[in-house]
Amino acid sequence: MTFLAQIFVLIIALILIKSSVLELSQGVHEALNVVFGFTPRIVLGSMVTYIVSQSWDVWTFHKLKEKYKGKKLWIRNNVSTISSQLLDSAIFIGIAFYGIIPGT
Repeated sequence: MTFLAQIFVLIIALILIKSSVLELSQGVHEALNVVFGFTPRIVLGSMVTYIVSQSWDVWTFHKLKEKYKGKKLWIRNNVSTISSQLLDSAIFIGIAFYGIIPGT
């Protein structure tokens, strides 16, 4: 459902950006372009990040489960979750804001 919602938001944002405007509302259209102009990058970053970080989380959890022979659940949970969240943040920021924020 989240992927469908993001695609819907992306379509609406693209319609707003590409639509023709009246001369009187040119300022509003420029403001909408600023606000919704990043939507494609944010949606792409969100989708890629979700797939990669969730796959990493599950893979790490199961590898640790094998290593600890089904014990130490708290270590498995914490290590897999913390590492996947770091990966999530790095990938999302890299895709969504690369070249926009100085230094990226």
